[in-house]
Amino acid sequence: MTLALTTLSDLEEIRDLARRFCAGLDREDADVLRSVFWPDATDDHSWLFCGRAWDFVDMILPQRARVRPTLHVVSNHTIDVDAMGSRAAGEVYCVGFQFRHALAVPTTRVVVGRYLDEYEKREDEWRIIHRQYILEGTFVGAVPEARS
Repeated sequence: MTLALTTLSDLEEIRDLARRFCAGLDREDADVLRSVFWPDATDDHSWLFCGRAWDFVDMILPQRARVRPTLHVVSNHTIDVDAMGSRAAGEVYCVGFQFRHALAVPTTRVVVGRYLDEYEKREDEWRIIHRQYILEGTFVGAVPEARS
């Protein structure tokens, strides 16, 4: 594969990590969530959690009963791969919609933030080695009615 194709392939594999993370979180699939992180990866969600990324998965999934269902989306994903092609850094804009039906007064919470990720390639596979979440803001409103 040429250098350009390798770089494009690497970038797409890295971007797929963000998409898989969103899908794993929305479907509450611990295996999918763990698959985006190396076993020794760390996660810093500020006040919510700071530690081993796989422990974040174990901590966050049981808390989801109060925010179900959710829909997470990512955009504006910038990635810089190092000259060796084995490490990269990226920033991902993310929006999480939490349709909190379990509350006494159901509400929708929109959470807007950024992931500052560090990636590492091991044996031709990219995964996150460190993630920092930056919360930019939240909005709470009424739960929208379902369309029929």
